[in-house]
Amino acid sequence: MTLKVPDSFVPDIAQEAIVEGIAGAIILYNSPAVIVRNDLVTNGAMTEGEKIKIEYYGMIPPYQRNVPQATGLSAEKNVMTTEESPVYQHGLRVDWSKWYQCVEQGKRTGKDPYALFAGMFVQRFVHLAEDILIETARTGLDSAYINDVGALKMGWDQIADTKLKFGDEGDNIALMSVHSVVKNNLTKERDSMNRPLYIDPMSGTSEIPRIQGVAVKVSDKNYVSSGTYDSLFLQPNAIVMRHSTPTAEPFRDPVSNVEGLVSWVWIASHRYSKLPGKTRPGVGICRSKG
Repeated sequence: MTLKVPDSFVPDIAQEAIVEGIAGAIILYNSPAVIVRNDLVTNGAMTEGEKIKIEYYGMIPPYQRNVPQATGLSAEKNVMTTEESPVYQHGLRVDWSKWYQCVEQGKRTGKDPYALFAGMFVQRFVHLAEDILIETARTGLDSAYINDVGALKMGWDQIADTKLKFGDEGDNIALMSVHSVVKNNLTKERDSMNRPLYIDPMSGTSEIPRIQGVAVKVSDKNYVSSGTYDSLFLQPNAIVMRHSTPTAEPFRDPVSNVEGLVSWVWIASHRYSKLPGKTRPGVGICRSKG
């Protein structure tokens, strides 16, 4: 049986709308802790788990100190290390009923059905990207950068102690990522005048939740096991994600006789082993019981 594509659907326009939507997507609050780049070219030759180079995007080498006039700058010291990370393929498929729903919604609201259709893909891409980035940041981090508070819950003091893992850069934290259980406990933190220390949109004072001035992202990817939670502390440019341009291809499954659209994207995510000019990574963890 031949593949049938709805007369009202043009795959190229759909892909263009999806790519445009992803380019403007807000991932982890668009925090400076995260670098997201659509610069991964697959050329159909990439394989699962293949190692690719990860540059230090948007960063320059540190100053070389006390440079003798006779010798000048060292070319070797001026080069930042390029690291590597494996790349993996991710995909989703939807049947044509979703497209028809967007067409009908477009008729009712006057909105572009391609923009509505792409919006669903973008939402799924954001969820995928955030899950991968959070998982990348916390997986395999050296214990030297983990503040294990044992049976305690994470509160104001534990946050301060975790910042100490960054030494004199403890105040340069761009984002925290916490489990919903930890977030619930943080909302109960109060100062001596019973004012909340966790500021969020519910209090009407901050669009992005914050504590100690640091933006807080809630994700249940921060769960470890047995009631233990890893809360991430991320410095600017701590983690990076490279991804390919998502595809949008009509398909037909001959077994189930289902037709629709598939989208594929390749992603490599990476936690830098150390930030330029530094001796430590840009990630710390507070490990707590809530």
